[in-house]
Amino acid sequence: MTPSTPNQPARHLPGEMIAGRYRVVALLGRGGMGEVYRADDLKLGEPVALKFLPERFETDSALRDRLLGEARLARQVAHPNVCRVYDVGEVDGRLFLSMEYVDGEDLATLLRRIGRLPNEKALQLARQMCAGLQVAHELGIVHRDLKPSNIMIDGRGRARITDFGLAAIAESLGGAEMAAGTPAYMAPEQMEGREVTVRSDVYALGLVLYELFTGAPAFEGRTAAELLDAKRSRTPSSPSQLAPGTDPLVERVLLRCLSPDPAARPASAADVARALPGGDPLAAAIAAGETPSPEMIAEAAEEDPTGVRKAWTYLAVFAACMITLIALAPRYSLIRRVPIEKPPAVLVDRAREISTQLGWTAPPRDEWSVLMSDSRQAPWLGRKFGKDSVTAHLQRSRGGSLRLVYRRSPWIMRPLNGEAFAPGVEDPPLVQPGMLRIDVDGSGRLMTLLAVPSPHDSTAPPAVEPNPAQLFALAGLDTAAFTPVAPEWTPPSFADRRLAWAGRVPGDTAIALRVEAAWHRGHPVLFRLIHPWIAMPASAPSRAAGQRAIAPWILWIVVLGLLFLAARQARLNLASGRADARGALRFSVATGALLFARLMLSLHWNADPNFLGPRLLTAVARASLMSLIMGSLYLTLEPILRGTRPVVLVSWMRLLDGRFRDARVGRDLLAGFAWAAALHLFGVVAVLASIRFTHQPIDPVVVDNSGAQTDALMGTAWSIVVLLGAPITALQMSLSMAAVLGLCTRVFRGNTALSMAGAIAFGMLMMGGNANGIGGLILQVVSVTVLAMLMVRMGLVAMLACCSVLFALPTIPLVFPGESWYWNTTAVMLGCLAALAAWGLHAARSHRALVRAVEGGTYAPRATHAGTHAPFAATRRTPPPASRQPISELPTRISPPPAHGDASEAETRLSPPPPDPPRD
Repeated sequence: MTPSTPNQPARHLPGEMIAGRYRVVALLGRGGMGEVYRADDLKLGEPVALKFLPERFETDSALRDRLLGEARLARQVAHPNVCRVYDVGEVDGRLFLSMEYVDGEDLATLLRRIGRLPNEKALQLARQMCAGLQVAHELGIVHRDLKPSNIMIDGRGRARITDFGLAAIAESLGGAEMAAGTPAYMAPEQMEGREVTVRSDVYALGLVLYELFTGAPAFEGRTAAELLDAKRSRTPSSPSQLAPGTDPLVERVLLRCLSPDPAARPASAADVARALPGGDPLAAAIAAGETPSPEMIAEAAEEDPTGVRKAWTYLAVFAACMITLIALAPRYSLIRRVPIEKPPAVLVDRAREISTQLGWTAPPRDEWSVLMSDSRQAPWLGRKFGKDSVTAHLQRSRGGSLRLVYRRSPWIMRPLNGEAFAPGVEDPPLVQPGMLRIDVDGSGRLMTLLAVPSPHDSTAPPAVEPNPAQLFALAGLDTAAFTPVAPEWTPPSFADRRLAWAGRVPGDTAIALRVEAAWHRGHPVLFRLIHPWIAMPASAPSRAAGQRAIAPWILWIVVLGLLFLAARQARLNLASGRADARGALRFSVATGALLFARLMLSLHWNADPNFLGPRLLTAVARASLMSLIMGSLYLTLEPILRGTRPVVLVSWMRLLDGRFRDARVGRDLLAGFAWAAALHLFGVVAVLASIRFTHQPIDPVVVDNSGAQTDALMGTAWSIVVLLGAPITALQMSLSMAAVLGLCTRVFRGNTALSMAGAIAFGMLMMGGNANGIGGLILQVVSVTVLAMLMVRMGLVAMLACCSVLFALPTIPLVFPGESWYWNTTAVMLGCLAALAAWGLHAARSHRALVRAVEGGTYAPRATHAGTHAPFAATRRTPPPASRQPISELPTRISPPPAHGDASEAETRLSPPPPDPPRD
């Protein structure tokens, strides 16, 4: 478009009315596609630009149809960096387009006037051009004539792409149309008449940006043939040579755009914007009502230059908290207050020795053992003697808070519970002849004996009375200190003689102790130490218990209903293209693999194929079901979060993409570790303070999972089983809380405080029933609040890491090296966490390598695969109206635009850069 001159009188004069609606103000210019006038739309009361098309449109019906088709396409492009097309009209047989009026000058005029732009302003305009061009590309429109004269700079200093008159649907182009455009700004394939694609526009964009940053054209030639030869055979001068101080990333992306091979260019304008320094495409996409693609999220955020320092800080906090926790463990940990003197293997051997001494000499076909903790003793001691004396009584009472259960059988022990992968304390029940259970305490003293005698015995009953002294000696008790009483506990199997005694616990005479024993034909079938905190088993369930049993049914009905709705929504998300199918597949496979590994490690391996075969199939089925459920939930919930708070998913998307050495992933992992250790330490201090200063102390069970710790002491495999339980639970909780955060963000219109409150409330529901009094409830609220804060401030990976470690720490028996025989278990479990932390630090340090690569000019942006997900693609929820920002605008953080109409500031920001300082 060229300005009008006196030699070219305007066809329409100022003040003339057109179509009874538009009043002409002035002729703006003429070009190959007709005249453009500024006019006032009297109906809407705003200025517009009227573009009158050449006379050939009056007689050529094909051109008229083409115009109407392209006008329909252009109306779909609604973006702050695109000059909008409003309507098509006709007056006196001439067609005209009603377009948005841009008060400013075109980029070509600006560059002729000031040379090149300052780097910061050039970056701002470059991102805006990329954003506007990307909108058209996502609608299938190729501009085909992108050049400085078709880019307006409005009064606020913003770039506005104009003249989509040569645009067409990419797949409908052909023949002479392919060569339409301005040769100086055309891609080589367009000049040769070959196929014009999005990458052709990217080439033209590169030419415009090259001139924008350097003030000089990339290629020069007197004819189209010379230009074509230059574009195909020569490399343009380095932008840093023409404009010293040009950012290396800018130079690299410009040269990539100007590659003669279309395949070597960036795949889209969004790729160009992403490769430029700075920019925040995620916020722009959300503001425009769009759902960013996973690739866009993974590539959006910049690396934190202080990430390495932060990573070291997080690691130091994690290490300091762990050392403090180990030092405090003797004050709150059950296994540190009631030490297990002998390893499980020694206790199992002691149980075998006891069984032999008691006459059970037949070799078993199957054996199983487990360490158990009894959480009833410490609360009873606290109520009976006061909170300050609990530890002393635990160490003296020999109450069996920690014991080893040893079971043996002449038959393969197959649990009746089809989901159990190992026998339990009571599964299978002791009903088969020859089954035996022996419980010993941490020192190897007998606590419980349960045996099932043979159903057939032809020998005569013994003539002598059974001697309980042997059982008392094995239990470390003195028969003289006990008084015979009437038996109260029925043996689990038939017995022909029952005896009972009452006395006091050796070493702690303030606690009563009852002993029950039974014999069958002279062989002991029952021996049990019964302490006051052991309640008599109920004979039948009460009516209240029956009513409470209804609650699980209601819960499961609700859960199944939600799963059905999730599966349905997942299907809809897949059909609409909103779901991240690739990420869901990887996520579901990972969760299923974790569960399968945990089940396999917990399997009771024996020589019975009738047991192992079904359990292996069950493990596959359960892992597959877990994968299916978690995959459906991911397909349902992840688009919600991606469409409302995509920044939460940046490191998560990189992790799913296999970028295990990504700096942001490493930093977020270490942040989660540090916060988890700090939270656990806070909980321990709160527990100890409540014991010391309050009348209702917090039960240490909230920070000390002694049941899981005793499982971990059974060996390396079991310690890994215990650890794997933490991330499986954390994945479910983290994904659910993140989805609720996204829903609340949409409901509360982006209010962060209300959204976090909703996520915290949901997290409390997920952890419901685990609080222990007011103090425990406060600890739970603090923990969930920190998790929500981490998710909002740092992302899903940080929250997941924090949640996993927070669930894992109470299950780890904490002890310094050499303090106990189970230091190896502590080393294995803490070693796993330490290895992950070391990996996080190594990944976080990769930022330094990135900086060195950029400074050395060897950095290349990560390549993306063309196909299902375009890197800056966005999934449209609703067609945006004219007043809305539609697709992935890329706002800048550099040089914000002035207030509307502030021409002086706009002129200042467009001023040429200062001259280079003189050199010696």
